[in-house]
Amino acid sequence: MIFLTVILFISSNSFIFLFHKDHPNFGIVFRTSLFVVFLYSWALIRLLTSKRFAVSFMDFVNIVYAIGFISNIALAATKISGINVWIVVGMSLIGFIINILISKAARKFKSDMYLSSTITVKK
Repeated sequence: MIFLTVILFISSNSFIFLFHKDHPNFGIVFRTSLFVVFLYSWALIRLLTSKRFAVSFMDFVNIVYAIGFISNIALAATKISGINVWIVVGMSLIGFIINILISKAARKFKSDMYLSSTITVKK
């Protein structure tokens, strides 16, 4: 799911900045792509290694990119035209929903890991 969110964010962001009415901006697309990959990778590594506040950090990353998806919708409505607007809106809404699902999955993953560690300790 995280991979899908990263792809959706990069794609929706690319549509906005590459199909901009005035001029395309490749620098912004490259920087945001690198940053989204780095931030989600860091959050996923923290979650998988059971670091302290891993779920809270994943929630923070999801909130940041949920706001980013909302921003992409607003930018698409003002900066691009035609069918590209609806493509960006669709990708952004799907990404927003997947962010909610990722947060729920991270909480479940953390609670499952906690349960499995308490079961092994009791043996």
